[in-house]
Amino acid sequence: MTKLSQTEKNEINKFLETQRPLSKEVARHFIEIGKILGITTKKLEELSFSGAIIGYMKYLEKHPKKELNIPAYLSWWMRHVIYLGIVKKTLTEAKKNPNKAEKAFMLLLEQE
Repeated sequence: MTKLSQTEKNEINKFLETQRPLSKEVARHFIEIGKILGITTKKLEELSFSGAIIGYMKYLEKHPKKELNIPAYLSWWMRHVIYLGIVKKTLTEAKKNPNKAEKAFMLLLEQE
């Protein structure tokens, strides 16, 4: 990826901030699993927004001139990053409490 000017960085930040409501909406679907594992809603939202950032950077790399459905593309990345965070936390939790980990995994499978 080429080096971005400050103006381009500002435009990207401005665009990403418009995606924050979508990020919160995506995170909302994982609240029940988060509660089981002790992951706060705020942390889920942060994970989701991190996914939006990653997704948008990938979008700019791969599709600089194409007009794709950006929110759909970003929401996939948001869910992906949340899944990774939940799986990591669940595997850590499985050592201490296998029943809790199993319950979280079952809920995660229901999300798909």
